[in-house]
Amino acid sequence: MTNKVLAKCLLGFIVLALFSCGSGEKQTLEYHLSDISLVLEGPMFPGSNESQAEIVFSPEEVLESAGVSRDNIKNIRVKEVTLRTNNEETFDLFESIVVQMVGGGSSLTSVAVQSPVPASSASLTPGVSEKAELAKFKSADKVFLVIDANINEDYEDDFELKADLVFLLEVSK
Repeated sequence: MTNKVLAKCLLGFIVLALFSCGSGEKQTLEYHLSDISLVLEGPMFPGSNESQAEIVFSPEEVLESAGVSRDNIKNIRVKEVTLRTNNEETFDLFESIVVQMVGGGSSLTSVAVQSPVPASSASLTPGVSEKAELAKFKSADKVFLVIDANINEDYEDDFELKADLVFLLEVSK
């Protein structure tokens, strides 16, 4: 009887050891890009207006601190997008904003949407698309951030804004 109990305990210990070793193989890291400048050039008219900015996608410091490289990236997702005006203006001119990314030979991918835009907002945190997988950007050094903004009236001047992005890098060791 004690042999059976001892065998079950030993088997349970082995299974536990195997699962605990396996759980350390995958890891999620955060990579931040801040103060990305975008300009919607005036004059703008009601409907869709676009701006884009080239961003350098360089998560090496974050990856190295975890002891991995770009080759270890299995998936990339956007965790959060923050848009803010550069001046005293608010986003009242806007009906909706779609944040997209393109690069590395991939097609345009929507990563966040704000619709409707809340009144009197100088800062927005659009809803992030959980389905937007950006693993194709892992080998791209340059990626373009694209803002597609629907406005509700004519606007003669340039509209400057800044974007902050937080990425989740799913890596394996």
